[in-house]
Amino acid sequence: MSNPESLVIALAQKLGIAAPVFENGVAAIQFDTHMLNFQADAEQDELRCFLRVADIPADVEARLSMYRLLLMANAFGRRTGGGQLGIDDQEAFVVFSHVFSAANMAVERLESIVEALLNLTEEIQRELAEIPAPGNAGPSAPMGMRV
Repeated sequence: MSNPESLVIALAQKLGIAAPVFENGVAAIQFDTHMLNFQADAEQDELRCFLRVADIPADVEARLSMYRLLLMANAFGRRTGGGQLGIDDQEAFVVFSHVFSAANMAVERLESIVEALLNLTEEIQRELAEIPAPGNAGPSAPMGMRV
């Protein structure tokens, strides 16, 4: 077992939940409504965390509003704690990921990272929920034009 894998297992034990089983270097832990996935890279001694944030809306206006919010949150990692927001184009959902070194990391540090990821995800989800429904946003300027 690699250090990144043992770190995730130690986190589960600390939280009093069942230890996740790593298959091909990937495991998941359910936290309330969020499934947090862990991908361990023993060679690089890295741990990648990723979770589903939201589905991509079918409506073009809502989708553009979502993209704007995601790009603003992603800028310089300011609102993502150094993580990244992206889109799984095949499955049509937004994913939040964070990669960090697991070398000499204490389980308490991983716990604080996981807590921050979950909090940031919930904050982004709240903001996405505030995007006006299609047709309720009022008049808008044509694409590329500012009022």
